[in-house]
Amino acid sequence: MGINYKEGDFAPKVLEATSNQGVDLILDFIGASYWAQNLASLAIEGRLVLLGTMGGSVAGSTEVGAILRSDDTRIWCHTVALC
Repeated sequence: MGINYKEGDFAPKVLEATSNQGVDLILDFIGASYWAQNLASLAIEGRLVLLGTMGGSVAGSTEVGAILRSDDTRIWCHTVALC
């Protein structure tokens, strides 16, 4: 299944496609501009891997409760050094 992020918020479409379960893994190169939607799309015990901040590095007012939905939700960040 494909979801066109340019056609509006993608989190409701992700939840609809997964019967409100969310996805197990998100690989995010964008960062701040998709932060809230990524958290809303993430399944309980899902993983969000932040690989870049092309959309900004300050996520504004993040709903911390979305991060704490599960004891096993993981958010990983990775930085890449360009030579």
